[in-house]
Amino acid sequence: MSLELMMNPEGVKWLEPLVPAWSQVPFANRQAPQSLEVIQAQISAQGLIPARPLVLDKLPSPQSNEGLWSYETGILLPVMARCSQTSGAEAEDCQKIVQLQLYLQVRSPDHPDDAQVYYQKISELNINGPAESYVISQLNDSYINGSSQPLPLTQLERFYSKAPNTGIWFQLSGQKTYKGEKITFGKIVHYNYETRYLSEMMQWASPNNQPPGWQEVTGGGHPELIIDRTTGIEPNLSIYQIQPVKFVVNPIELEEITLNTPGIKTQGYRDALWLASTGLWSPAWEMMAYQKQSLESLGNWTAAAQAQMDVVRFHAQVSQAQANARWRNPSQQVLMALVDGRWTQALEIYESQLALGNTMNDLLNTDQVDLWERVEMALRVNPKNIDLQAWGALIIAAQDGEWQAKDWLNQQSAKEEDRARLLDLLEKRSQAIERNQKIKNHRSRIVGNGLILAEINPEQWQPGNGASISLAPGEIWYQIQVIGFHDSVLWHEFPFNDLQLPRYKSSDFLWKHLGLHNDPNLQIIVWMPNGEQQTVTTTVKAIQFQNGVLNLLAAGKAIPSADPTTIALTGSAEMSKPLAVSNSALEWRSPRNLTLKQLNQQNPQWVSAILPVLWYELQLGGEVLPGLQTSPEMMLTQMSDWLVQLIDLTGNDKPEAVLTLKPDPTRQYSRPRTLILEDTGVLIYSELTSAKGQSVTGIAEVKDGGFTALVVEGSKGYTLQRWSSDRRRFEF
Repeated sequence: MSLELMMNPEGVKWLEPLVPAWSQVPFANRQAPQSLEVIQAQISAQGLIPARPLVLDKLPSPQSNEGLWSYETGILLPVMARCSQTSGAEAEDCQKIVQLQLYLQVRSPDHPDDAQVYYQKISELNINGPAESYVISQLNDSYINGSSQPLPLTQLERFYSKAPNTGIWFQLSGQKTYKGEKITFGKIVHYNYETRYLSEMMQWASPNNQPPGWQEVTGGGHPELIIDRTTGIEPNLSIYQIQPVKFVVNPIELEEITLNTPGIKTQGYRDALWLASTGLWSPAWEMMAYQKQSLESLGNWTAAAQAQMDVVRFHAQVSQAQANARWRNPSQQVLMALVDGRWTQALEIYESQLALGNTMNDLLNTDQVDLWERVEMALRVNPKNIDLQAWGALIIAAQDGEWQAKDWLNQQSAKEEDRARLLDLLEKRSQAIERNQKIKNHRSRIVGNGLILAEINPEQWQPGNGASISLAPGEIWYQIQVIGFHDSVLWHEFPFNDLQLPRYKSSDFLWKHLGLHNDPNLQIIVWMPNGEQQTVTTTVKAIQFQNGVLNLLAAGKAIPSADPTTIALTGSAEMSKPLAVSNSALEWRSPRNLTLKQLNQQNPQWVSAILPVLWYELQLGGEVLPGLQTSPEMMLTQMSDWLVQLIDLTGNDKPEAVLTLKPDPTRQYSRPRTLILEDTGVLIYSELTSAKGQSVTGIAEVKDGGFTALVVEGSKGYTLQRWSSDRRRFEF
């Protein structure tokens, strides 16, 4: 043996762990100890690149076979080479690690007292990166055909945090970009203290660029290696345990805890593994916990089952954290609940969104996760779960159609009342789809009060449809307080306290329900004392909704006759208050004008009923002296030129008489006044008494509203007033 040591040190390398570190016997290398500078120069002479070494302080080294240890200093020196064009490198200046050399710090055998630091190589490991095909296969893309070319490993790091004390652990890593996605990949390297052996343990890849880490998962004080292979929102974590193996120089290996073979043969445990196989980690964990409670007391719970349960629990905790997070997007909130197997919670959110017209078809057709596979597997384990059946029907309806969904429901086991509930859910979904189609084509039908703004605070407004809150040259700002709008189904009137807005993208929801995505233009209209109408077109840029008040911010030219420096378009003696309307909101009605004399010629009985009512109303309004008596002939003579319009305003298929009193020329800024009488002669509207201070600007058919309204200007702006047969009056 002595002769062998002198002639062939490699032949007795197996003795190295048994010899004290201070002996300086060079078992693994014929070369004498060298300085770092000499080592690096030799590497460079071979056309390679010596990288910055990792200093390994306090390396435990066996001092004797009695288990005593000393500590020594070493370095791990990465040797690098330039990447070839076919190596999969993405950077032109790429350098890859091709070898790891481990040295211990020693004294010079020739000059023991020399202060120069010398190193003795004790182990080396040639490095090749993982194949391209392996790395990109982690993207779960069945159409990927990568090459077998090794990818370059460019980084070397030592594990510190939570790493096991079974030697020293390192990771080599690199990055690959595929279809715009970066994948981090690498290899795990281990240094065995006792045998001074450096070995490659496994390769890894992480599609979400997470480096490997050590963490105790299964308990017992032994950390496991975790590789995060998650793509998208489904947790996918590979967990490796250190296991013994019959290999003298490094008697350990990293073995993945898989769910392929059940740790226990019961059907309940198998069902739990089936759920886990489709990503239903939380339900799987619950089932496993129940199995453990039932079997552990009987001594039938195994270590393999516990390890699998710990892996399932670890995934479930990630899934639960995602589901517990507050997501602004309700579709994402539902998706996370479904991923975690929270069928009831997900259905409650979905139904609340259906009420808002949100069908979540993007969710039910998502390619982020296979929802159908999850539901199908969960129904296999729990076929009578009604909420699960609901999700099965919704997914089929979204992907294959409602009739297929109903046919599938008929094949499920459910009580009649539950089946009726599920069919009602499908009907609500159909209604929401129809509503969405209407919203898609909906054009604005808005009525409101206008106001000129000298300046605005953009932070108080929410822009819609990508609009920019800015003015073009020559434009001014208008604020429009909405008094009524059509949402593609029905009209809403101020105050809008009944509006149910989603928390997510509420302004976008309002923008579409107002029809502004198809028609953002509003007409600003004012009437001059002579009846002349002035109109400008504005474009809505932003909205504001608070406490039932809905305001729009619009930009447009100034009204020609309005001087914004003197009036703020709140109305004046010279002009009416501004009215804002969409082109398709109102259909103005302009019945033919008659004089009261002409109406008397056509319908003398009606006029005979009207005249005394009018005379009495004139007295109450102070237009004639109270108690002044006159004959019907005299009344008709005095009122003969009053203008009358005949139009049905009460919905009884009989016209009402709308009388207009001309402005009093003796009064400054006097305006026309309106009185309305039924076909029986009963007065139902009067701006002389009950409606004093108001002014009927026009009569309009409210489109898709099914009624004719008075457009009335009051002290606070405009209102649309329609006839109430119950209250027998026009009201807003």
